[in-house]
Amino acid sequence: MQQKLTQIIKQIAVDAIETKKPLDVVIGNIISVEPLKINLSQFVNLENESIIVPLDFIEHEEEIVVQEQKINILDENEEEKEYTIKEQTIKIKTKTKLKDNDQVVLLKFDKGQKFFLLGIIK
Repeated sequence: MQQKLTQIIKQIAVDAIETKKPLDVVIGNIISVEPLKINLSQFVNLENESIIVPLDFIEHEEEIVVQEQKINILDENEEEKEYTIKEQTIKIKTKTKLKDNDQVVLLKFDKGQKFFLLGIIK
């Protein structure tokens, strides 16, 4: 993912230099989350394949490793006891942050063929 994001940023910079104009920032409205469709104007709707969406906006699962830890807890006699929490892996599922009718900000690049989703306008 990091490599792909780096390539996208390079492509955006190259396009801006080649066309001698700054990036176009556009506002759109989400028509559908699954599949992703964004309306830019009365005549322009973006489809899933032309929109690059950062992982932060997409429902996905991540694994978090909790390292082994020693903790001290007071028991019923107010005596401190040491416990060890073993290393464990926890899976966390994030929910999509995108919803129908959300207003979003996009960067237009690749001569208007690709769009990078920057954020949601609240």
